[in-house]
Amino acid sequence: MPDRKLLIIDDDADMRDVLGLYLEDKGLEIVEAGMGQEGLKLLRSKGPFDLVFLDLRLPDLDGLEVLELIQAGGYDVPVVMMTAYSSSTQAIRAMQLGAYDYVIKPFELDEVGLLVDRLFEHRQLAEEVRHLQD
Repeated sequence: MPDRKLLIIDDDADMRDVLGLYLEDKGLEIVEAGMGQEGLKLLRSKGPFDLVFLDLRLPDLDGLEVLELIQAGGYDVPVVMMTAYSSSTQAIRAMQLGAYDYVIKPFELDEVGLLVDRLFEHRQLAEEVRHLQD
């Protein structure tokens, strides 16, 4: 059974499927949502999650709004923003709101895999440091 759980919030079912299958092959449990509100509900009911992939443009809420709600809700989960629309202003705003990273679609799955590996390695090292400090 996977020991890490990931939430993908994207209105594009094909993107969710491709990304989800790739990350499942890396040993992650995948939960998917097609809308922002649905993703927030899953975050509350199916959490905790180790990572969230969040599309910037969703039918019901803007991805930045969802990111703000995740942060305001006190969820300790890194968020990677995804978008097909390259905008440095949006990327900067997402990072200011606490996003871990920002990827532009279409992206290479191997690059996403490296990003996920780097994130989990960083979190594991941080946990080890906290443990040693205690």
